Parts: sequence; C-alpha cells; structure tokens
Amino acid sequence: MNVINFCHVLSVKIRNNVWMDPLPDSSFIRPKGQWYFSNSWSKKMEHDTIDEKVEIRTNYFKPIWRWIPDVQNDFAARADWCVKDYASANHHPVIRLKKSELDVYAKAGSKLKFDASNSIDPDDDTLKFKWWQHEEAGTINKVIDESHAPKIEFRLSKDAKPGSIIHLICEVSDNGIPSLTRYKRIIITVIQ
Repeated sequence: MNVINFCHVLSVKIRNNVWMDPLPDSSFIRPKGQWYFSNSWSKKMEHDTIDEKVEIRTNYFKPIWRWIPDVQNDFAARADWCVKDYASANHHPVIRLKKSELDVYAKAGSKLKFDASNSIDPDDDTLKFKWWQHEEAGTINKVIDESHAPKIEFRLSKDAKPGSIIHLICEVSDNGIPSLTRYKRIIITVIQ
C-alpha cells in the first residue's frame, strides 16, 4: 500500500491536506496554504487512458476482485447486526476441516485428501462449498480444478520440486440474506 496516497485524509496543523490529483482545469488554483504535487505514480495511473497503462492498473487490482462481493455482503450483514436481533440476521458459516492442520507437507506424487463436510452454519442455512487454488500466492500452477464438493482429493505431480508451494482455498458460503462466506487457506509444501 502506498501510504502517501492517504495523506490527504490526515488532519494536522501544518499542511492539513495533500493534493495529488492532476489539475481538473488549467485555471484551477489550489487553496492557499495547501501542499501539493502532481507526480504521484498511483494518481497518474488512475487518470491514464492509454491502453497499456489501463491494463497495468487493471492487472494490479484484479487479484482482489474475487473477494469484493463477499466483502460487501459481510458489511451488509454487520449492518444488520446493529439493527436486528440475532435470529433475524445472518451469520457466517464455520469451516471445520477433518484434518485441522493448515500447513501440510507432502512428497511429490502423493495423494492428498481434504474434507470440510463437518462445516456448519449457525443459522442452519444450506452450505455451498468451493475448493480452488490461489495461484498468485503459490509457486505451482493448476494443481487442482475448481471443485464444489465438501471433499477434495488430488495427487501432486511426480515432477513437483521440493520447496514448491500450493495455496489451496476452502470457501464455504451460506444461502442466507446476505449470503456470507468464510475461507480457510491450506498451504501445501512439497518435501523430498
């Protein structure tokens, strides 16, 4: 995170705002006493419309897009908790893995099994499961195909190099309103 991007929200006695946006109009005059600069990399990227720069910006934020609907639903549920009684609001499912270890060490070629079928929902909502690989975080790509079963089983490649890492995500959502999701990350390290 680029901390300087948040300087404009800090209220201090000296230079209480930092202006980093390009001038909206050539006749615009910044307020007296305000500090500014117009060479902030992130601000320039926000305003760029050149295709290759838009692609850079898009790829930078793409990994977090997958979580935005869940974050928004989480916020909506928390707002409900402020104004509704417990029984009227939705609550997060609880992921219960049969094997509690989240750091797994396995040899190349070995078969791995994971089971989240003991997961529960405090509101007795129906649960939906999704197992997927967080490829951006690991060092081996495409070890598993996405699965929607509560259990998953797969075999590591015999060619997997020791020290290679796979980030396996168990995602469990309920069918309440709003639908809430929890995640468990299992980090699999290949050993000799």
